[in-house]
Amino acid sequence: GFKLEHIKRIIDGVNNSQRLMVCLDTCHLNDAGYDMSNFDCFLDEFDNIIGIEKIGCIHVNDSKNILSSNKDNTLLSRSFILPS
Repeated sequence: GFKLEHIKRIIDGVNNSQRLMVCLDTCHLNDAGYDMSNFDCFLDEFDNIIGIEKIGCIHVNDSKNILSSNKDNTLLSRSFILPS
């Protein structure tokens, strides 16, 4: 999902969801349209939708893309990770 509501729906649909935690990735959040320059505001929104207690870790990194670019990782067959 690319919206917090999508993540919330996934969590709510899992049995034993109290064991699930969310990893926030600032690059992916930026690309999905969440303004990381005001992280406190984002955390308030996250808390209202999902609950701050569900944050398991935060991967702090930058993005080469503009806000709301909707970019994401590529398919492994098109990446540099796996040899062709």
